[in-house]
Amino acid sequence: MKQRILVIAGHVGDFVWRSGGTIAKAAREGHEVHLIVLTLGLRGESNGYWKRPGSNIEEGRILRRAEGEQAASLLGVKTVEIMDRVDYPLVIDRPLLYHLARRVRELRPDIIITHDGQRDLFNADHTLIGKKVNDLCAIAASPEVELEGLSPVKQPAILGFEPHIAELCGFVPRVYVDISETFPIKRQAMEFYALTQKGMFAPYTAKNLLRAAQTGDPKCRYAEAFSVQYPNRELDCIVLRRRDAYADQA
Repeated sequence: MKQRILVIAGHVGDFVWRSGGTIAKAAREGHEVHLIVLTLGLRGESNGYWKRPGSNIEEGRILRRAEGEQAASLLGVKTVEIMDRVDYPLVIDRPLLYHLARRVRELRPDIIITHDGQRDLFNADHTLIGKKVNDLCAIAASPEVELEGLSPVKQPAILGFEPHIAELCGFVPRVYVDISETFPIKRQAMEFYALTQKGMFAPYTAKNLLRAAQTGDPKCRYAEAFSVQYPNRELDCIVLRRRDAYADQA
């Protein structure tokens, strides 16, 4: 059964580092993937760019948007919405929260992939988004909330990205996705960020190797890991291995 997947990322590179292989795999298998990015990451996640002589805000905006759009296209994303909210710190006010809830009603995803809502010691934007996605899903699912005539949704499954230093953030991987076949596409997508975030290439390649080893599958060379913030069986469409209540019932 084909699923509709919505990825909600805080900064314009997050969806590549943390779920690029999964996005490419889902798209290749015929699932429909949509992407919403809340910020261009100009304040906190563009270090490489700001080291260049002559760097400026307007050029940075153009560069970062182009990176995200090119990466999303390569990975097979169907629709892309890249916002230009201020990051570090990100503020999710009522208008933005309701905009995102409306988008959930429009897109009607079976699965949302976003930031883990427990804690990210190194990025408050990520923690905030993880918590607010749960809130906006409750809004989108409520029959009492009127959103431009759009009907309420069934609560989607929610997966949480692996944070940058998972060991210090209480991250518990519950879902592993084998991205062995799509890792080369993910690696190619990383190259679009060579001017701004090249330092992310090596650590996320290492993460994917580590998570592959943890699957116990000798054929799995690269994997991405996610927490499960809201479980249901829709996740089975993309998952190699699960460690949650639904898996135990299978």
